Amino acid sequence: MLRLRPCYILNCLRSQRAITAKAAQLKRQERGALKMTNDFDNSQDMRNSRPPLQGGPASDEVKRATKQIGYLTKSGQFGDAWQLFETLQERGTVEYCVGLHLCAQAGWLDEARALWADMGQDLKNVVAYTAMLKVFANAKRVRDAEQLFDEMQTHAVAPNIITYNTLVSAYGMRSMAEQAKSTFDSIPADVWAEAGDSSRQASYAGVMFAHARVGDYAATRELFMDMTSKQVAPNKTHFNALLTSCTQQGLTETARAIFDMLPHYNIKPECDMWTALISCHRQDLGQCKQILSNMQSAGVQPSGLTYQVLLNAHVHAGDGPGARELVEDMEKFGAWKESYVTQQLAAEAAQLP
Repeated sequence: MLRLRPCYILNCLRSQRAITAKAAQLKRQERGALKMTNDFDNSQDMRNSRPPLQGGPASDEVKRATKQIGYLTKSGQFGDAWQLFETLQERGTVEYCVGLHLCAQAGWLDEARALWADMGQDLKNVVAYTAMLKVFANAKRVRDAEQLFDEMQTHAVAPNIITYNTLVSAYGMRSMAEQAKSTFDSIPADVWAEAGDSSRQASYAGVMFAHARVGDYAATRELFMDMTSKQVAPNKTHFNALLTSCTQQGLTETARAIFDMLPHYNIKPECDMWTALISCHRQDLGQCKQILSNMQSAGVQPSGLTYQVLLNAHVHAGDGPGARELVEDMEKFGAWKESYVTQQLAAEAAQLP
């Protein structure tokens, strides 16, 4: 049943957010740089597994507001989305899920917890649990995600493919490759059979990135081969995972071979792939500069992360003038200029001859 609920706790939390707008932006850029699939937006599989909603239909006014909140969230206008959300007096499963999705994207853990506590158990279906799981995944709160996953099963709410993918991503964001693989392997056969192509691709992408982030190219490639053997078509996300798996150990030849494979799959390399390739060559400043030139010639603009990786190459090579030239205009680093890595590299660049 749709209920009228006070928002005193939520109003107090507005002034107590622990994550600044810039920090949230950096987290979003991190997920974007890794091409982490936004499983909550996989509407096809969500529709296929969505249980009936409790209570009657929402009013047209609430439906319009809910839709607008979704648009604002997608465009990154989190403050405006939250203000509109707070005006909703009728809140059912859909409205709460939209609010939780907003919190997941903005990095608002406390607000999400308050919404979850405010939400009646009768409204908490698989979509709601998955949305809250996404909040914990994006906040890298793995233990909380595990407890929530256990809780939903205690309440006889069966996980769907999106739920499993979200938990896999939670482990991946913390570089917990073994747990991610175990969760991936635990996906029931009937859930996998009912999943759409994009969700199956997301499943493999999540577990591949979990291994890629710890620099395990062999395991990442093995998953890629398993995926293709099961007729799951690879996309740019999977190749990005392969490239990412090469960066930690600087597997330049392997990364170049992967990069050269892209045209055979009709994939045009995007900024994140070029950046990974530069990172693999970070001990060869000349190659880094050549790759950057090729990237720009291909019409691909560097990101803040690209400049951070390039700055690392200059510092590693002891190129003081080149490193300082990069940091003269910190604005091109975007949100990455606030990161500890960029600040540390800039400090080292200032000390170079």
